[in-house]
Amino acid sequence: MLDSLRKQTGSWIVKAFLGVLILSFAVWGIGDIFRGPSDATVATVGDVEITRSEFGDAYRRELDRLNRRMGQQLDADQARRLGIENLTLQRMINRALFDQVALGYGLTVSDKDLAADIRSNPAFRNDLGRFDPLYYRDMLRQLGYTREYFEYVRRADLRRTQLMNGIALGAETPRPVVDAIFRHRAERRVADVAVVLNSSIPTPATPDDAVLEQFYKDSSGRYMAPEYRALTYVALTPEQLLDEVTVTETEISDEYESRLDEFIEPERRDLSQIVVDDETSARDALEKLKQGEAFEDIARDTAGLEPEDTALGVLTIAELPLSSNAAETVFAAPQGQYLDPQRSDFGWHIYRINEVIPGRTTSLEEAREDLRGDLALRRAADSLFELANELEDELAGGATLEESANRLTLNVGKLSRIDAGGRAPDGAEVENVPAYPEFLPTAFGTAEGQESALTESIGGGYFIVRVDGITPTSSRPLDSIREQVITDWNESERVRLTRERATAIADRIRQGESLESLAAAEGLDVRSTQALTRYDAGVNRDVSGELLSRLFALTHAGDVAEGSTPQGTGHMIAVLRRIDRAGSEADEQPEHRELWRNLDEALADDILAQYRVALNREYDIEVNQRAIDSLF
Repeated sequence: MLDSLRKQTGSWIVKAFLGVLILSFAVWGIGDIFRGPSDATVATVGDVEITRSEFGDAYRRELDRLNRRMGQQLDADQARRLGIENLTLQRMINRALFDQVALGYGLTVSDKDLAADIRSNPAFRNDLGRFDPLYYRDMLRQLGYTREYFEYVRRADLRRTQLMNGIALGAETPRPVVDAIFRHRAERRVADVAVVLNSSIPTPATPDDAVLEQFYKDSSGRYMAPEYRALTYVALTPEQLLDEVTVTETEISDEYESRLDEFIEPERRDLSQIVVDDETSARDALEKLKQGEAFEDIARDTAGLEPEDTALGVLTIAELPLSSNAAETVFAAPQGQYLDPQRSDFGWHIYRINEVIPGRTTSLEEAREDLRGDLALRRAADSLFELANELEDELAGGATLEESANRLTLNVGKLSRIDAGGRAPDGAEVENVPAYPEFLPTAFGTAEGQESALTESIGGGYFIVRVDGITPTSSRPLDSIREQVITDWNESERVRLTRERATAIADRIRQGESLESLAAAEGLDVRSTQALTRYDAGVNRDVSGELLSRLFALTHAGDVAEGSTPQGTGHMIAVLRRIDRAGSEADEQPEHRELWRNLDEALADDILAQYRVALNREYDIEVNQRAIDSLF
């Protein structure tokens, strides 16, 4: 079977197969069976050597996988800080450990089993749901893998799977454990609650200086000024070179001809339609329209459409969901006319032409200045690249940023104090900051006294920035933010007084008074919560996480708990009214079966993890860090 599979050819590419390969390789890492033994060894696992080239290939594939997943390109330094190097090596070591054990046990995968596995892969099936050898071969070619290489990797995967199944398959969490966890998760509680709002507390009297000073010291972390930097920069934009660019009339004319489609606006029509399922209904409706009945009435009676449902809007002929012949019929009819029913995949259409908007072509004369600007900007962008190279050469020759700019007649910009968000110490946005998304991150990633590299922006243009000075983050002086501190103290005091009021009510309930009577006396509303589980906290839920934890710590109906509201706008008093525990029929519930399945999977993972730890102790593992470092 495998031989016949290997003889096929093809040309289709199933992108979904990328995920299949990436998932497999991400778990284990991959080696290259076609490498010779001459490469330097980066690690030895028992009798298996992981070569420098094998590790390099696996590292690059892992980096590519992460780049695709994150939607950005990580450089070498970022990748190493994220630990991709160690992650890749550990995966390759894991693969080597499991491979040695599997081979030691004599586990094999026959050609027949390998072929069956490949044939069952959905990525290799055609539109009829059948395995297609053509898909298979072309997929591997497009991914850069030989058939032998992929089948080697897949065979090793299956061999390791045999080993893992033998170790962990059938791992089952004891029923008492599952039942206990399920009961814990499924238990529900209902409480009556009342809320004391912070806003119900009158504004406290203005604190004296000693109180305010102490509050400021206790909350100093809230009043930190960010790091500020003094910057010198040179920014290059295409617009700076527009005065030096000349565009001829011939070039404008040629540009117009090459972009003529942009200047041709096709005829458009404002259309309404009635859509029905069959031709007979459509023709009956059309006849009524011709007899003078209102379009809106026919739409409502025949198709159940309101006026807003019949409006198609303004469309070109290409946007009309009809065959080309039918669309041409609609666009050939005069304004105000009803057309014979037209058929589409959606049914039978009766069109009303509300307005005809003629097409037009923007003339060369009308487009001249826009074309001149486009051409000039494009040419300036080309010249900007050359100017950027000249600036880079000047700096490489030892000139300062100011000297280089002066020789090339460029403006030098300065920003005296700016934070990473582009704001000055007074909170206002700093003016004249280069409008490059990379500018501030680059400036705040450059050391004091150093210049950044000449950086090309994704928006077009270049810049280089020097950090002239850094003002570290520090506490803002109290006098400069006194009003803000007073406002914060007032809010903090309100929260404290709210909590004290709620606690006093809770204490009286514990002494035997009822929530209802106390709430009535305090002007508070009482309501019952929904049946809550331990996981029902959140801003949009009945109670906060703090109060929920306290509710589930109570032991009897009538017990009292208190805590903040989910939004932090007040303090809640809760009286536990009911505890609903999972009954003996819990094991028949889908949630119980799903929990058991998840626990079994987690147990199997734990067993494999422990087995891997044991293998690490059993086999000698040596890592050649020097060989790894030589790759970076």
